[in-house]
Amino acid sequence: MKATITPSKNNETEIKIPASKSLLHRDLICASLAKGTSIISNVDLNDDVLATINCLKNLGINITFENNTLIVVSKGKLSMSNNQFYPKESGSTLRFLIPIIGSLTNDAYFHLEGKLGSRPLNDYEKIFNENGAKLKYTNENLLYVRGPLYTTTFHLKGNVTSQYISGLLMASPLINDDVKVIVEKPVESLPYIHLTIGEMLKFGVKIETLESENEIVYYKKKDENYQSKNVTVEGDYSQAAFFLSLGMINNPVVLNNMIEKSLQGDAKIMEFINQFGGELKFIDGKLISYPFTINKKEITLDIKDTPDLGPILMGISAIIPTKTYLINTHRLIYKESNRSAAMQSELNKIGSKITVFDNEIIIEGIDLTRKKQQEILEFDSHNDHRIVMSLAIIATKLNYVEKIIINHVEAINKSYPKFFDDLQKVGIKVVLED
Repeated sequence: MKATITPSKNNETEIKIPASKSLLHRDLICASLAKGTSIISNVDLNDDVLATINCLKNLGINITFENNTLIVVSKGKLSMSNNQFYPKESGSTLRFLIPIIGSLTNDAYFHLEGKLGSRPLNDYEKIFNENGAKLKYTNENLLYVRGPLYTTTFHLKGNVTSQYISGLLMASPLINDDVKVIVEKPVESLPYIHLTIGEMLKFGVKIETLESENEIVYYKKKDENYQSKNVTVEGDYSQAAFFLSLGMINNPVVLNNMIEKSLQGDAKIMEFINQFGGELKFIDGKLISYPFTINKKEITLDIKDTPDLGPILMGISAIIPTKTYLINTHRLIYKESNRSAAMQSELNKIGSKITVFDNEIIIEGIDLTRKKQQEILEFDSHNDHRIVMSLAIIATKLNYVEKIIINHVEAINKSYPKFFDDLQKVGIKVVLED
């Protein structure tokens, strides 16, 4: 499927941002490990969340969806009804469920899609294979897992992915003993670990934290167990980032369903927009993004804890006359695409100069008023949802082009299926074609 976008000003129609995907993964898992019925409200489904739901159903969990609400019924004890698991392209689904399935004695197989098989699992492999369990690739897209793990102390490096740590923490109540997860500094994406601990606490499990100069120790006491709860999911800052950026480069944008003081790591988009010179305000529970008024010569943005913001930050940096330094970018290559290379390839088409290093990206933005007119500009999505949405947002400002085509936009189903609907709601002309 392709999207054809006509550059134009957006209006100020209010947009409801979908529920946080990061929170939904965690809430579903916590609810599934709690005995009883839990209700998760304000839910928007996407391919990643559906992957987690379908995998949990294979573990004997009854999950139904109606009126934007998930009802999770669990016996509090896992029972594998089907040992074939399909996380699709969801790294969260895979990494969160590996240690949970590792608590069982069944053979289990994960069928991986897209680039998921190339994303690192080294620390998990080491933990499993050294502690009585098995985790190995039988081929590039098939992962074999068998438990149980005969250990209560886990050692991890903190600079690979926080999803390892979150997965072990969420699985820790399945081990009927004190559990320590010891993480070597530096720790990247720390806000996502805090998010996990916060959701676990909502479901009755307390994680204690002890930090020293070289490591962080996360500690779960023996008697901590999940309890069924009713929770409401807040809006997703990872998705809001696109419309907040639209407000910064185009016309004001009004978002609801957002929490001002959120634990979501990608809430840092608000800080980044302020660094660009944009303005954000919470008014009567609504988050409003206003166009930037200051042209800064240079800015530096550190995305160590927020790699998913990389594509949209690269996009907006490319269309403003500023030199932007993105630092701590090395993990962009391990996403649904090599996002550094993908965005560099697409942004070169508009004349922006992008220099990619191992852990830094330098973007020299263009002055759009000096561009020569052209009829059509064509982008490719690289089968990556965040690439699609980033390119769509900057396309609204490419006024020197009559029409911008983005190919393979179905990738948005991974996280934000209604993205183009919302873009049309704010007055941007979008035509979708198979």
